[in-house]
Amino acid sequence: MIPPPIEVSPADVLREQGADPQTVRARRPALWALAQRAVAEGEPLLQPWWVQRSLPVTTRRHQVVTLAGEHRLYSLRSPLVSRMLAGAGEAVLIACTIGPAVEALAAHSMDADIAFALALDAYASAAVGALGRALCANVQAEAAARGWSAGTPIGPGMRGWSLAEGQRDLFAILQPDPQRLRLTESSLMLPRKSTSLLIGIGAQVEAPGDPCQYCDLFETCAYKHDFNAHAKA
Repeated sequence: MIPPPIEVSPADVLREQGADPQTVRARRPALWALAQRAVAEGEPLLQPWWVQRSLPVTTRRHQVVTLAGEHRLYSLRSPLVSRMLAGAGEAVLIACTIGPAVEALAAHSMDADIAFALALDAYASAAVGALGRALCANVQAEAAARGWSAGTPIGPGMRGWSLAEGQRDLFAILQPDPQRLRLTESSLMLPRKSTSLLIGIGAQVEAPGDPCQYCDLFETCAYKHDFNAHAKA
């Protein structure tokens, strides 16, 4: 697999930490330099890896979607998964990670340089987000080449799709190499800087919307809308 480009700027690191990049760059040059250092030292440690499957949608009911091979996706609290696959001929499932190296360096640096460790952790979070967006862009391009559209990407843990049931279903279908990516009993992915996604593609799929509206933090999050329109500085 040829990894897609993972582009993370110092501004992205600061946004991940809840700071305004322009204000920090103008008033806190030391923090800006720390974000630059996190990018410089984190980027060589990236080990992007992902697993992806595309399966035809065979039936779609209120809370259960069946895919080819009798695989099922459940969203028992709401019809979210069924709704997001409306009109989809296929469901694309993705699990990806940037690997453990950046996370390990951040943990190692915590005692000696906590500010750098936190910046590096923010870099890693921004990097896995960038990897997810790049993979979604590839899905959109591949769908367009078939004359199809790609819908809104969603992931386990979003409003209406519990983390436990979503991760369990995706990992059961994707069967990732456990040496690269595994699921804990509490449904967390290891390495920690990983994400999983579901996207519907097909001739009747609606144009992608904003996945942030399906997050439980939608009303309060300062960073919503970044998935489809990620600003760079």
